[in-house]
Amino acid sequence: MFKGSFARQWLPSVVFAGLGLIFTVIYTFVFSGAQATVYLQIVLGIIGLFVFPVWGAIVKKPFAPALSIIVGLLVFFGIYLGKASDMYSYIPHYDKVLHTNFGLVGAGMVYALLLRWHGDKLHPVGLIVVVILATLGVGAVWEFIEFYGGMLTGEDPQLVWGAVNEIISAGGERVINPITDTIDDMLVTVMGSAVFIIIYLIDKAFGGKVFKKLFEEETPKINNK
Repeated sequence: MFKGSFARQWLPSVVFAGLGLIFTVIYTFVFSGAQATVYLQIVLGIIGLFVFPVWGAIVKKPFAPALSIIVGLLVFFGIYLGKASDMYSYIPHYDKVLHTNFGLVGAGMVYALLLRWHGDKLHPVGLIVVVILATLGVGAVWEFIEFYGGMLTGEDPQLVWGAVNEIISAGGERVINPITDTIDDMLVTVMGSAVFIIIYLIDKAFGGKVFKKLFEEETPKINNK
């Protein structure tokens, strides 16, 4: 019914799911993984990879191919590298790299969904504003997840308790603001979405061919008998 549907819709998800299995093996045998929460995140990440292809198949209107790639990149950098490979311990400020990446590809996701829901009828300036604000809003949801996830696992993803301990060690002097990490995460998310907007404007200036290929949804083929 849809020309090239598998390659455009399903193949990116299948590839990233395969990488998930590989990183599960790496986490288990190379890093001697023992945290059930990491395995759970990998499983949820793999499930998340197929949300848009399955949704598109159900409503018989496939999503733009960029969405499958975007979700794959988020899962790859956030779960496969961040959690299963513990890149936080090996790459300085990896958390900031991750949030910047989220701002970039997350803005792409918002843009694709806006186009699906006729957002292309917005004035270009309005479209840019909505993309940035919506991406920032999703970034705030991420902070909620980090906060409550930390409460459940006993971790400190927002570095609040680390900052509190520094204050205590300094005799009560506020050497660092406990919410600095959260604010910085939101800031780099905006920076990432700004990079997406710059790429969008450059592509638009040259005819919009790249974005059209990535974000254009497939049209069903009607068989006339």
